[in-house]
Amino acid sequence: MVEKGKIKVFKLSFEGKEQILHIYGPGHTFGEVPVFEGKNFPASSMALEKSVIIFLPRTKFVNLITATPELGMILLADLSKRLREFTMQIENLSLKEVPARLAAYILTLSKEQKNEKQVILPISKAQLSNLIGTTPETVSRIFKKMMSSSYIKVQAKTILIKDLEGLVDLSDSGNLSEVKKSTERMTKKTKYTIFGKNLDPAAVSQMEDAISLPVSVKGALMPDAHLGYGLPIGGVLAVKDAVIPYAVGVDIACRMKISVLPLPFTEYETHKQIFRQALETQTKFGVGEGFKHPRQHSVMDEDWSFCPVVKSLKDKAHKQLGTSGSGNHFAEFGKLCLTRDDIGLKAGEYIAFLTHSGSRGAGARIADHYSNLAKRLHPEIGRPLNNLAWLDMKRGEGIEYFLAMELMGRYASANHEIIHAAVLGFMGEKFIATIENHHNFAWKEKIGLRSVIVHRKGATPADIGVLGIIPGSMADPGFIVRGLGNDDSLRSAAHGAGRRMSRTAAMKQFNFKNLQDILQKKEITLISAGFDEIPMAYKNIEAVMDQQKDLVEIVAKFEPRLVKMAPHGRRKRRKKRRR
Repeated sequence: MVEKGKIKVFKLSFEGKEQILHIYGPGHTFGEVPVFEGKNFPASSMALEKSVIIFLPRTKFVNLITATPELGMILLADLSKRLREFTMQIENLSLKEVPARLAAYILTLSKEQKNEKQVILPISKAQLSNLIGTTPETVSRIFKKMMSSSYIKVQAKTILIKDLEGLVDLSDSGNLSEVKKSTERMTKKTKYTIFGKNLDPAAVSQMEDAISLPVSVKGALMPDAHLGYGLPIGGVLAVKDAVIPYAVGVDIACRMKISVLPLPFTEYETHKQIFRQALETQTKFGVGEGFKHPRQHSVMDEDWSFCPVVKSLKDKAHKQLGTSGSGNHFAEFGKLCLTRDDIGLKAGEYIAFLTHSGSRGAGARIADHYSNLAKRLHPEIGRPLNNLAWLDMKRGEGIEYFLAMELMGRYASANHEIIHAAVLGFMGEKFIATIENHHNFAWKEKIGLRSVIVHRKGATPADIGVLGIIPGSMADPGFIVRGLGNDDSLRSAAHGAGRRMSRTAAMKQFNFKNLQDILQKKEITLISAGFDEIPMAYKNIEAVMDQQKDLVEIVAKFEPRLVKMAPHGRRKRRKKRRR
């Protein structure tokens, strides 16, 4: 372990050519391979300056790891990080031009030193040239070109970063003459990744439109994707300095929440009647539904007066607090199958309560208001692309919408909290584990060092270790999942099975007997629902999960048994209503 100074780890060829693999400073460990493999060190090391090194004998170190598994996990994480760094280094040396390697190294320093404005070069130019596989003369020449193009300014060992985005682009392209200025770069067609098979061509076309926007940075399409307004359902879009109301969606911050009860599923039939009473009395479903005596929650004590449209919706939102919407929103009891100890529970089959709803009428009004505003601000965007009109996050309109969206996120969370507290309280039960996550939202995140706004419309966050819930239809299972942090999906996953046909098509193709047959076969009791929510209108959730194995891992499986949704006819048709 390096206590003081700098150590380089390197390889020498038979001809005496040196290739630096790593440069380590205080707090870094190196030489772990012999600990696990029991063989010689695969590379050489040398101090670049006066250094102090702590040597840990192999036997004692192995005993320490054995006695402290947490240390082993930390070491494994560090080795995994280095493996990723090696992969990037191989890619840089074999596939990228020298300017791209140099730009990538500056970006790495910026991340390590946690400074996007300037970095301190920890090694000499000769050592730097060795590290990126070139000559000192080439490094000096590229530094001059990068300074003349206004990407950086070099002052001795300090590198001032003048155009961070330019460096990001240069690290990808590697050709200084091809990298354009910021306003030009924003008009290029950015890349996106499709997850899933046989996706609706209309949804793919919508994604193509979205990534062609001048503010787009990166995108992804989830396996549950289908046609929406603006961004398709299942679309993920990262943009720069902007937010797109219809890329968030109308039901802002629509959420899932599951509460696990301290009851084995073997007791389901014993409690079934009280479960039904709780669903029928403790929440309401349908467009416009609310409580005569509003439920109380601290979210209503927050500032709702920061803009006129939000202020005007406070009373409506208060009345609807604790209610569920129409369409595919639901509240249901079922069996949670946990095959191994996880989420703070022992393996087993539990009774669980699962809900799906969002920000109700207030969220819909906010979405419509700001989407119309975005369209007026961008008259140059014609139909149907104007559904992707954006608001500038550096201007009042964008900042205001983002504040309203975040408030709707807290409101939707409060909505679920009240529903779960009311239903479980009616039964005299308390949860022993609870998980929630949301979609139809925009998050401030980073892609590398670039700050972006990531929209997930009908897609759920799936960063490394993040828990989420992905439901199926009323007759199909849902899943508790843990994110794998896939960068190609912008650390996202599907939010459900996704529709394979429209509501109108479902009502034409199927009948009530079709619904009865599948519910009886799967032993599911349906209290109420719109016929357009028939399970056959949805994709196969098992297939969707199989197509996103690189995005999430399954933690537990939920099988619905008692389901309540908005009764048929409660989904009123309203003009200009969007999803």
